[in-house]
Amino acid sequence: MQLSDLVAIGTLGKALNRDGSVAFRGNASFISAFLNVPKVFLVFKSHNVRYMTITGIRNDAGYAITFAEKNDVLEAIEQGPAEVMLAREDFERVQKAEGLFDFVGMQVSYRNAIIGTVDDVMETKAHDILVVCRDDDTEVLIPVVEYYLEAIDPDQMIIYAVNLEGLLEL
Repeated sequence: MQLSDLVAIGTLGKALNRDGSVAFRGNASFISAFLNVPKVFLVFKSHNVRYMTITGIRNDAGYAITFAEKNDVLEAIEQGPAEVMLAREDFERVQKAEGLFDFVGMQVSYRNAIIGTVDDVMETKAHDILVVCRDDDTEVLIPVVEYYLEAIDPDQMIIYAVNLEGLLEL
């Protein structure tokens, strides 16, 4: 397995807690269901990688994870914050089970025609916004809300959009 086969979900803290756990801070793509995967990868600052077994999770005033491999956790703490990563197939399996999609690369269909491809997803406090690149090198921004998205077919990589009249004129 290569580093490119892994997806970062957060970082470990800098100290071991009394109960042997270590603080965990999720990144922008983190959802709590990721911690249900029993094995994760720790990527150290030195680029060493360890395959770790999660034996416990606490969520008091933030997440704390206990691992079976105590010595590897101590080494990660010594070297500085280690990244917690999932195998891409685990990441995608959990996302799919949770009803989440990686929109980048999906085509957008409107009125039975492909109008472009999702190039990026902007995160806002209200909702995500799809950045759709059109064939004429223009972009259209589509909020990820029911009003604009009628259906999503992740297997065919197509998003079926509605009500885009005003957005296409901008």
